[in-house]
Amino acid sequence: MKKVCVCGHFGGNENFYDGQTVKTKNVYGALLEVYGQEELEKIDTYKWQRNPIKFAVECVKKLKQSENMIILTAQRGVKVFIPFFLFFNKLYHRKIFYVVIGGWLPEFLSDKKVLLRKMKKIDKIFVETNNMKKQLEKSGISNTEILVNFKSIEALKEEELDFNHSIPLKACTFSRVMEQKGIEDVINVIKQINEENNKIIYELDIYGKIDKGYEEKFNQLTKEFPNYIKYKGCIDAEKSVNILKNYYILLFPTKFKTEGIPRNYY
Repeated sequence: MKKVCVCGHFGGNENFYDGQTVKTKNVYGALLEVYGQEELEKIDTYKWQRNPIKFAVECVKKLKQSENMIILTAQRGVKVFIPFFLFFNKLYHRKIFYVVIGGWLPEFLSDKKVLLRKMKKIDKIFVETNNMKKQLEKSGISNTEILVNFKSIEALKEEELDFNHSIPLKACTFSRVMEQKGIEDVINVIKQINEENNKIIYELDIYGKIDKGYEEKFNQLTKEFPNYIKYKGCIDAEKSVNILKNYYILLFPTKFKTEGIPRNYY
């Protein structure tokens, strides 16, 4: 029997840069360091809807073969996978853990009494902030624990950092490229500062995957970019520090209510 099975969005053979995929891989990677490959299983939820019966059989099989099941899923998935694993766990009595991605869960559960009762049956729910923990406890969910957002990277040495910055100052964004992440706000602020000063005070580089529903609008925006604003594409999470060290400031004017929480590194 395996020690742990991780169920989450690994992205198949494709590269994804969203928070859900990155956190799923980070949790799996941390467990890999502790237990080794021979003690781990994983279930990739990527495109599971294409063959739900086959996927369900895989889930039940790996639940049976593992001592612990760790689930990482977003809003749509939590309504499916939590009830599913709890139902079949009546047969196998494994420990089930849920790792929350982001800060949306308390509000999401506020009008879902059935799902709320099921969440109380999970052995442990790992949340990213103390505020989330307190909100869930007010809803009667006491099986919570803090697991700060993290990723495994090689820390920079002080001598690798450049503290001497001069105009034009280099700014960047590092997130999904979409309206809700405040991308247009960043663009407009940078343009306003430079126009008001009649010179280039800030240069802006935009990193991240363009959201599918935002591609057309963003492509139009890029055509209107002044020469001090550029889209730089996607960067692997492991390379983020080496990219960000070259900038004066990282901007993150998100419009998502539960965001704005910096990652913690180890």
